Formats: sequence, structure tokens, C-alpha cells
Amino acid sequence: MQQKQPKVYRLFSKLVNENKLGHAYIFEGVSGSGKKAMAKFVSQALFCQHKTESSVGPCLTCDTCQNIEAEQHVDTVIVEKSGTTIKVDQIRQLKSELTTSGLESSRKVIIIDEADTMTTSAANSLLKFLEEPQGDIILFLLATSKQNLLPTIVSRCQVIAFRTQPLDQRVEALRQLGLTSNQAALSAHLTEDNEQAVQFMQETNVQEIAKSVWQWLNLIDRKDDQAFIHVTKTLLPLAKENDTKQLMLDVILLLLRDLLKERLELAHVPAFSAYGQQLEQLAERWATTKISRAIDSTLQAQKMLDSYVNIQGVLEYLTLKLLEN
Repeated sequence: MQQKQPKVYRLFSKLVNENKLGHAYIFEGVSGSGKKAMAKFVSQALFCQHKTESSVGPCLTCDTCQNIEAEQHVDTVIVEKSGTTIKVDQIRQLKSELTTSGLESSRKVIIIDEADTMTTSAANSLLKFLEEPQGDIILFLLATSKQNLLPTIVSRCQVIAFRTQPLDQRVEALRQLGLTSNQAALSAHLTEDNEQAVQFMQETNVQEIAKSVWQWLNLIDRKDDQAFIHVTKTLLPLAKENDTKQLMLDVILLLLRDLLKERLELAHVPAFSAYGQQLEQLAERWATTKISRAIDSTLQAQKMLDSYVNIQGVLEYLTLKLLEN
């Protein structure tokens, strides 16, 4: 954390050491920017068994620090979305946690991951707690954008922005970790977290997804109805799990954005750098308005997936829209 978010690290180290932590914070930044790790770090600094007045931060090695890192600490409560949203029942359960004192101390730390996915009912339920806080509780709301949270929630929290490292620097760092240039370029677009980027390449079929998406878009480029067959025979088998379904749409979006930047002749590190000149040639055949409409259709497809439309229906819808385009 000290390297990834040095300013935030220094700020919270000082706040903890001076016992000046606020009641509620919004950590705003893209996935992989270190929001959850920082919230855990603060909890470790508060509960660490070996922390002294002269300590700069938690030891990270005691049982308490290890339990917080493993998300098994009784007084560090982490709420994550159920399906695609955080639901009101989860917040009600959380509020029940908040009404009891800490079991190992008088303090609790609450971390709500992807807080910007709360349903309206869930957000309103949380707001009632923020309006009337109880006990020694510190709340961290982790969000991609504060704009997706209720303004009344934002107004009751301190917003901390998590800055991103420049893309070319992240690509170079991933090369240093052993990824090829093409692997580094693709994974750096998918996450800000270098360790997670390496895991993407080692533990998922993201490279195969990217290859199949490239083939699919080239069929669409040729106005070939075989694109629908490609969806059934190639794309769907690669998108069996919920996380890979979303990943596939993310990869499609990356390819379309690469095309747009190539078309506009913008300096960039393409996610699909493996296709080099072929990418440039494809961009030359697609008008800017056509690419923009394709991006809009993909964003709509993501909303459909979030609304529980099955992945086959989503991909067939997107194929039809792009062929019509």
C-alpha cells in the first residue's frame, strides 16, 4: 500500500497514530487501486496485537493482523454484493452487527465493498445508520465512483480518492513480473492490481476469450452471419461462470475502445496489442460513429447481464446490433 497509494497510506497512518479517524469514509477508485487493502490496513493498525505508540503501522504478522487479512476477524465486518447488488437484507444484517459492541474490543470496523452496487432500499437503510451513528464504529464504503451513491450518503462521509498508476508504467511492471508484452497489455486494462493481473493470466481463460472475441468481431466486420454460430460454439463455452460472463463483455469493450483510439489516431497502449497491424486495418474499416454505437450497444449488453438476462441472449443481442450497425 505504501507504494501503490503513498499519499493515502501516509494520511491514514497519521490519523491512526493521532487517534483522529473519522466516523465514515468513501474510498473512491477503480478496481485494483487498493481500496480494500487500505481499509484492511487501517483495521490492522487499530487492532494489531503488537502495535505500540512508537509503531508506524501494524506488524502484519500477529494473529489479529493475519485474521483481518484473511477476512476472519470478528470485529472487522466485510459486506460484499450478493449476485450483482448489495441487497437491503444484507444492510439490515449489518445494522444488527452495528448495534452490538465488538467482541474482541469496544470498536468495530465495517467495510462495504462495491458499495455503489447497493440497491436503493439498501442505500436508504444504510443512510439511517449514518444519520444516527452508534458506538465506536468506523465505516468504509468502497466505490468506483461516488456519483453512484446517494448524495445524502456522500455528504455524511469523507471522500478519499485513490489515484491510478499510468497504464504504460503498469504494463512495464507486469513485464517485470514475468508476463509477456501482450499479456501485460491485456491484463493491465482489466485491473489496476498487478498481482490480480498476473492471476488473470495464470488462472483464467482470458487469453482464449480475447482470441475468440477477436475472431467474432472479424466475422461481424465481414457481415458474416457465422458470428451467431461463433457465439454458440465458441464464446458461450468460455463464459460458463458468472465472473467470466462479465469478463467477456469487458474484453469486447476493450477491443472496441482500442478500435476507437486507433481510428482517432490517439496515442495509447492497446489491450489487443497482440494483433498490431490487423487492429489498425480493422479500425480503418470502421467509422467513428459505427464504433461509438457498438460501444453503446456493449454497455447496454452489460446492463442486460446485470438484470439477469442469460449470457446467450446478451451475446446474440449484441451480435445482432453490431451486424445491423
